[in-house]
Amino acid sequence: MGESNGSFSLEECLDDSKWDSLVKSSREANPFLMSAFLKSIGKDKRRRILFEGANAVLGTCIFQIPQDGKELENEFYLYQGVFFPGIKDSNYQDDNERLRLLGALINALDKIGNPLLLSFHPSVNDIRGVDWYYYQNLECKLRATQKIQYTGQIRTGDFLDFNDYAKSIRKVRLDELKKTHQLGVKVIRGSDRIDHFMELYRLTFSRQSIPISDAMISRVEKIIKDSNSNLLGSLDIAYSKSGAPLSGVFILSDENTDIYLFGATDPQYRKEFGSTRLILDAIERSFSDKKSIFDLCGMNSPKRGAYKASFNSRVVPYYEIELGLKI
Repeated sequence: MGESNGSFSLEECLDDSKWDSLVKSSREANPFLMSAFLKSIGKDKRRRILFEGANAVLGTCIFQIPQDGKELENEFYLYQGVFFPGIKDSNYQDDNERLRLLGALINALDKIGNPLLLSFHPSVNDIRGVDWYYYQNLECKLRATQKIQYTGQIRTGDFLDFNDYAKSIRKVRLDELKKTHQLGVKVIRGSDRIDHFMELYRLTFSRQSIPISDAMISRVEKIIKDSNSNLLGSLDIAYSKSGAPLSGVFILSDENTDIYLFGATDPQYRKEFGSTRLILDAIERSFSDKKSIFDLCGMNSPKRGAYKASFNSRVVPYYEIELGLKI
């Protein structure tokens, strides 16, 4: 049963085909919303569709605020907060319709009253509908706290081709790319050696002295395995001339977007610059595949932001909202 509010009702969606079709029809479509990815993180039962009468007018994924012992509850919640099937971006009327429907969603969620998190796609640049709802409804169960996050995106349409794009990036990255060719580094695209990547992943966190749980390792491995089998992602690994795995990246994709989701490097091979080679190889593939956006997925920390900016990824803000219980 769904939560009803006048002509609106919020219903669970169990149909992968229906969900994915609605996602693809929206401006907010992205790989994190696709059923295969949601299943890989165990969140396919969190899919909800807001109906106005018999029409599906909005979709969302319910991510609960994590409690003690649930460290993975909000991992990989990104850009899944809301999408608007079939609504274009033609004029102010489309903007107003999204605002109206966002307010209807917040109304339905507040009536349910469970604390949750919403992460909005960067194209959702107007979330006043949330503020307006709570301004007009003082007797509510939840309260909204907003946060701005940042990612870095390369819009392939801004360049003639990959070679034109390459002229825009930091020279040190091109020097690193050249060195990988001199060293005979080999790239395997679409690799099935998940074991090689997971070892690189462990080594990366070990070098940074960052603890990572077995549960998180298993989650990352499952995302890669499931996405590979559903053709939603590509695991690419760089090997030395002697065959040693140097670096790996995992690129999650849909029809229009490639997302650099995971990256890892063996610390003893950092000067072989396998990571730079893999990222530029993936970006070049985005150009070849006529993708619109290459998203480097997060530029919120100084060092990570500086590195990703060196590929001429432009900073793009996106919103997160926590709907927490009123105190």
